[in-house]
Amino acid sequence: MTEEWEKCVNAEIAEQEGSVSRGVPEFKQLKEEAIKKLGTNSKPLVAMYIAKSLTDETPPFVPPTVEDVIKKAVEVEWKRSCLRGT
Repeated sequence: MTEEWEKCVNAEIAEQEGSVSRGVPEFKQLKEEAIKKLGTNSKPLVAMYIAKSLTDETPPFVPPTVEDVIKKAVEVEWKRSCLRGT
């Protein structure tokens, strides 16, 4: 994994944002909708609204870098605990 993983993941997300082929609404559109419906410009509330909208209405998008990390974590074989006595 690259040392610049955050930039890598951000680039992967940016490639998907607003993709008509995936039916993903534009971020700007979702933000405006959230502010209108919630009656506030609170970053945490707007972010939760956007996340909920994306996961409810479209197949969730997992950046390839994150997907790779998840696959590797699942493949790890548990041998014993690092805690004493287990």
